[in-house]
Amino acid sequence: MRSCWAGARTTGITKTIHDGTYDVPYRELLPVAVTKENMDDVIIKGGSTPRRMFI
Repeated sequence: MRSCWAGARTTGITKTIHDGTYDVPYRELLPVAVTKENMDDVIIKGGSTPRRMFI
């Protein structure tokens, strides 16, 4: 994923939200419930946290 800083272009963003002054583009992220059964698929394989943090 590319940064949105310094005028970097974004792709796949089609929604906007009005902040009171501007229509700001955003990418909607849907929440995912993490359970003991799906922790490896959601967190570990996603690369955000190593498994050793949960042992």
